[in-house]
Formats: sequence, structure tokens, C-alpha cells
Amino acid sequence: MKICMIVKNNDFLYDNRVRKEAATLAGAGHQVVVLAKKTSRSESHEIDGEVEVIRIPSLFWDPRRLFLEKAVDIDADVYHAHDLYALDIGVVAARRTGAFCIYDSHELWTALLKQYWGIRYLRRLFYWMRERFLIRESDVVITVSDSIAELLRKKYRLGYVEVVRNVPLLKENSSTKDLRQFLSIARDQKIIVHIGGITKARGIQHVIEAMKLNEHLVLVCIGAGFIDDPYLMKLKTLASEAGVSDRVHFLPYMKLDEMIAYTSSGDIGLCTILPTTRSYRLSLPNKLFDYFLAGLPVVASDIPEIAALVRKYDVGITVSPNDSVALSQALKELVDDSSTYLRMKQNTARALEENNWAIESRKLIGVYERLVNGKAIATRRGHQNVRTEPRRNTFILAPGYPSKETVERFTRLYAGSQFTIVDFSPCRERPAAKESWNYVPVRNVFDLLRAIWVTCFRFPARCVTVYERPNFLQFIVYDVMSLIAGARSRIVHFPTLEVSYPIFANIFLQKYLNRVETKIHFLRQFIRILFTRRSKPAGQQ
Repeated sequence: MKICMIVKNNDFLYDNRVRKEAATLAGAGHQVVVLAKKTSRSESHEIDGEVEVIRIPSLFWDPRRLFLEKAVDIDADVYHAHDLYALDIGVVAARRTGAFCIYDSHELWTALLKQYWGIRYLRRLFYWMRERFLIRESDVVITVSDSIAELLRKKYRLGYVEVVRNVPLLKENSSTKDLRQFLSIARDQKIIVHIGGITKARGIQHVIEAMKLNEHLVLVCIGAGFIDDPYLMKLKTLASEAGVSDRVHFLPYMKLDEMIAYTSSGDIGLCTILPTTRSYRLSLPNKLFDYFLAGLPVVASDIPEIAALVRKYDVGITVSPNDSVALSQALKELVDDSSTYLRMKQNTARALEENNWAIESRKLIGVYERLVNGKAIATRRGHQNVRTEPRRNTFILAPGYPSKETVERFTRLYAGSQFTIVDFSPCRERPAAKESWNYVPVRNVFDLLRAIWVTCFRFPARCVTVYERPNFLQFIVYDVMSLIAGARSRIVHFPTLEVSYPIFANIFLQKYLNRVETKIHFLRQFIRILFTRRSKPAGQQ
């Protein structure tokens, strides 16, 4: 089975849940392709083990359309959308290709809208309506905890929601890196470790205040983010004002194996999430299980899912996360009572035996097995990305002569056309391929004027803009040439992704117009889905 996972809001490098799911499904014999966000630290295309990763760039426009067109181009059997950001892409791609769609909700998104959008009530209403409509168009819904699953079932009247918790992989012979040596921490000081991103809801500000009450504690936050992050700078200022800046350390993002290696040399794990929203109050963070993997007892928030797990296995102490005095007392209790500390430390091994990815991944594999048994993949419909009826003239605006693969793609899609290439980065010698194509190199201003003259009198049926390593000047020239051509249709082509799709106008001069156009495109797809609802097999929500 071919699976396309869609991760719109990150680059996949440090999303451990998605990485584990992708690796598990690939190991079960499925072909897995991940579409993720392109960032400065990540490659556009790579093979991660048995998983192919394609990253979608963001220039000046809403990248959802490019995510969608590439997802359709992949032609998967199942589209696995991670979080609400990717759900519309997954549903529309599935309906266009006749595939299945799985919604993997890592959070209770309707509860997070207030935090993200505040008083922007129309934006919050829009996202609530998006999830309400699209979740019912999904073939399977997955989430991270029993409490969130129950809420989703009641809120949207779903038949069944699968719970796949974000628990760690068990690894043998795991290495340990010494935080004491790395950060020059004295042997008589106890190391409190917090792993994962730092936001106000993580409660670190209250932990720093608690540090004033115990001079033998050192706080190390691993994966704290970028050094110039505004909230991180605020925490550093708070630590300085409290007089504990020499005992508070922030380390950047790192891969999971390295993070666990450092965490293992700590003494206590922190999971002090503030219950500011219902999503946080019902969360079961993966950092809790990562502490068990590192063999650390925890001081954790006294909220339903976290408290139930900590008390069940007796692996730590639960407190009110916004009470600095209570936090200080809990930390002091674990530090001073060696028998309690050793008992809880030993219990982390039992908790890990019953809560690890080898066990939890069976649920994910079971979801896909039931999906295949419920409806044969062979019944899927075909699709086309771009209409292929013959037109007369096709103008191609490109930075360099197109590659052999791009030429073959254009020839197939626009069969019967007469092609003219306007090359803005010409080589000394024109490639031998497709000598019958008209070729207009632009080396100087006179060549540019000639290209404009040719464009004015050819009246092309379509204008294809190739976006590859564009600079500021090329963006402007592309738009001007496209407008002068007066083509009946404008198409953008991304050679690194091998994706083409029609667009109302080019990118640079029409930044906001294209964002509106993307929203209109998805709205039209939603309306089409609404009026062509498909029947679902028994047992699926």
C-alpha cells in the first residue's frame, strides 16, 4: 500500500511521533512518502531509512495548494494527515484520487484555538467549522489519549476513534552523555531536566521561581529552541532577576537519541504543563515516556491523564504546576528521600515495559489492516493534474533550459503545442534536446526586449512559469512577461517537486491574491465533497 503522510507545520526532522509512525508502516511493507515543510535546516528531498521525504517550499504564497498538488501527484492509497493544519489537504487529495484519508490529531485543536487566535473570533469559528466538516469526511480518526478520543467522539458524533499514544521506542545499549561534565555542574547538585520545546504553557517560569528555594538544584532545558526566541529570552531574564541564571541552562534542539543520552545523566524529569486549555488539561505528553526511557522519576502536573499514569506506576510526584512553593517541596522530597527516589526510579522500567512503541505500534498497523479489509484498494479512481487537451502555443519562462524530465513532462501534458522557451539563465551552448522548440535566450537588456516582442505577437494559449532558484528580479520579470503574454491560462511548475498546476496570476506581484485564490480553491473542493458524499463501509466512522 502506498501511504502519503502530510506534515504541514514542521520539517519532519524532530517530529518523533510522525517519524515513528512512518518507520513502522514502512517496516510493515508499505511504501511511505512524507510531505513536510521546507525549512533552512532541511533538504528538499531525502530518503530517511525506508521513508521518502519531500519538503514543500514556502515562497510568498499559501503553500497548501502546492502540498495538495504534490499529494495528488503521488497518487497514494492512503493520505495520513497529521493535525488540523493538514486535514483539508488530506481530505481533498483523497477525494480527488479515490483514496482513503486518516486524520491523526495530536492535540484537541478546538481547545487550542482560543490560545492561538485570542479575540479573533471569525478565525476561530473558521477552524472549528473546518474540523467539524472534514473530520466526518475522514475514514479513520486517530488521537493521542483516551480523554481526547472521548471528547472527539461526543463532539462530532463519531463511531470510533483510535488511540495511538506517543510512547518511545525501546532501544538496547543506549549511550549516556554526561550533563555534569558538559555544563560543569558540581557533584553535590541535582539536575532537573525538561525536554521538548519551551512555551509559556510548559510552566518553566514557575520552576525557575522554585529554584530560588533550593540552592542544590540545576535546571537543564533540552530542546529549548532558537537562541533568539522572545520567550526564551524572557526566561533568561527571569532567571537572572531571581539570581539563579548560573543554575539554569538551555540547550538547542537535538535528535531524540542524543536528547535521551543527555537526559539519562540527569536526576529528575519535569512535565509541568499548565492546564490553560482543555487540550493541555487532557494531554499525555511524550516527554513523560521519554523520562521513563532515561530512567528518571518525574515531578509532573496534577492533571487527569498525566496524574493517572504517574500514580498507576508510582514513578513520581504530581503537583499544581503554577504553584512555585509546591514545586519546590516536591523536588526537595525526591532529592532528600533516597529510598523514595530509588523506588520510583526502578518503577520507570516497569512503566516502560507496558508503555512502549513496540506495543503501541500494533494499533497503528491494525488501523491500516482494517482499512484495507473494509474496502479494496483496487476500486480507487484515477485522476489528472492538468488538462492535456492540445493548444497551439505554450510559452515557458525558465531560469535555464529545462531538464530532460521537465521537457518530457511538458510534451506529455501539452501534446500538440508549439513551445517557446524564454531562458533567463542561458548556457553558452543550447542543449541538443528538442531542437524544434523555439528558444529565446535572455543574456542582456536587448535580449529581454526581443523576448517581450516575441511574446506580444505569439499570443500563447498558456504561459508556464518554472520556479527554480528564482531571485528578486526574476520574480518581477516572470510576472511582467506573463501579463504581456496575455495567455488564456497561467501555470506554475516546480521542477524539484515535478508538480504543475494552474494559477490565476504569478507569485510575486500577486502575493495576497494567490492566498485568496488558494482559499477559494479549497472552498470549491469542500463544496464538491459536500454534494458528492460517499457511502462508507460498516464499522468506519
